[in-house]
Amino acid sequence: MMEGIQSQKVVSIGGLNSNVNHIQLSDNEPGSAIELQNFEASLFGGYRRLSGFAPLAEAFPEVDAAGAEDRILVVAFLDEDIIVARKQQAGNTYDFYIFNGTGWTKLPTAFTKSSVGVTRIRFVEFNFNGTPKICFVDGVNPAMLYDGTTWAQITVAHSGANYANAGGNQAIDNPSYVNVFKNHLFLAGGHLVVNSAPLAEYDFTAASGAGQLPVGFDTVQIKPFRDTLYVFGKNNIKKIEVSNTDFVLNDVTANVGCLASDSVQEIDGDLLFLSQDGFRPISGTNRIGDVQLEVVSKKIQRLVTEEITTNSMTELCSVLVRSKSQVRFFLSSPSKTTVETFGIIGSLRDYPDGSIAWEWGRLKGISAACAASKYIGATEYVLHGDYGGNVFRQETGSDFNGEPIEAIYSTPFLDFGDAGVRKTMRKIRLFVRPEGLMHINARLVYDWEEPNKLNPDTYAIESDPGNLSAIYGSALYGTAVYSGGTTPVLVSNVEGSGLS
Repeated sequence: MMEGIQSQKVVSIGGLNSNVNHIQLSDNEPGSAIELQNFEASLFGGYRRLSGFAPLAEAFPEVDAAGAEDRILVVAFLDEDIIVARKQQAGNTYDFYIFNGTGWTKLPTAFTKSSVGVTRIRFVEFNFNGTPKICFVDGVNPAMLYDGTTWAQITVAHSGANYANAGGNQAIDNPSYVNVFKNHLFLAGGHLVVNSAPLAEYDFTAASGAGQLPVGFDTVQIKPFRDTLYVFGKNNIKKIEVSNTDFVLNDVTANVGCLASDSVQEIDGDLLFLSQDGFRPISGTNRIGDVQLEVVSKKIQRLVTEEITTNSMTELCSVLVRSKSQVRFFLSSPSKTTVETFGIIGSLRDYPDGSIAWEWGRLKGISAACAASKYIGATEYVLHGDYGGNVFRQETGSDFNGEPIEAIYSTPFLDFGDAGVRKTMRKIRLFVRPEGLMHINARLVYDWEEPNKLNPDTYAIESDPGNLSAIYGSALYGTAVYSGGTTPVLVSNVEGSGLS
């Protein structure tokens, strides 16, 4: 009588599923994860452990340690320059700093900026006349313009006649949100969204074409998408469109809103934001003037709702990793240690059937008070500032600023097609694409984690450095191996038995 030996192939695809139904996942999505921490959807298929992060300036990781304190308030880009802000130790003010390639230099602004009540500064970069400019807003002080040389404040009291007198009778003095739409600078705060004159970010006078739109609710973000500027509230979304030569305000929904101002990101043709029940996109449909707002994070809805109830949404920040079609959401706070920080990573994956879908995972070990990303030349910079005044560059190295990256992938419980038959496990084969020496702690858990079940110890599985191929021209002669495989198979004998 032949032994009933059976194998099961598990392709790592599908992402985290916190709405666990092991029977269904075993049959339909065995490669999805019931735990997926610090992994991302790999461009080569499967899951890839995250790259690390390191200080943007190794010799000066903290911005002005002698003169500033507390968190980084903003990480921004102006052309090829990196600008940050931090509260000053003397008095209740903050200042801006520019990265000079090795360290940080303070930028004099000629006006005082109160830091009382400022926890995050937002910005938009634009170029209306051949000179790159940036506009900063913080919800407390007037909006600030900077052209790389000169600063200006946008106030209601100013005439709007020129850059030095930026403002006018349609401006607001303490906006919280800023963006650019149809060659106008838009500011928002409270129930008002205001726009500058066309191609004149400094002119907010009605005579020049500036205006105000009362939206009917407190604005929590404004973002352009295609030919529309979307205005988000906690429970409402409206849109600003062009009718003839005027801006008009139209309804989108009064049943869905944005829970976290800095969750709104445009990625691969969608405008993604965090609502009360998960992440939703604003996507154009093939019906004229219509949008769709369905939840795209159903698989992690339980996880998202738990984190919403236990974390402050005002602290949430996010960043795009464009080279990977990926967005990262960070839920940190000044009172949490780095180990206690939480985040969510979302990646778009191409599936074998030609479809594209979101895959989700957890982030742990990145304490981000603010974040931003941009391509400078052909290089993508993904930056975040922490609560201790440090600025870090992500996608760098193989650790989190010297700390090892704790990466966990747990499959659903697999029943091999029959949840009532006991199976004896014999061997695991892992098909991997290593980028260096891999050390895996593999663990088998039986019978749906029944507390009285005796499970075997963890198995240590390592990739042999001799099996890793090297590329001629980039490898070190005398050390590298040129005959190895690029996708080695790691094998481990295992023991134990169970129904799953």
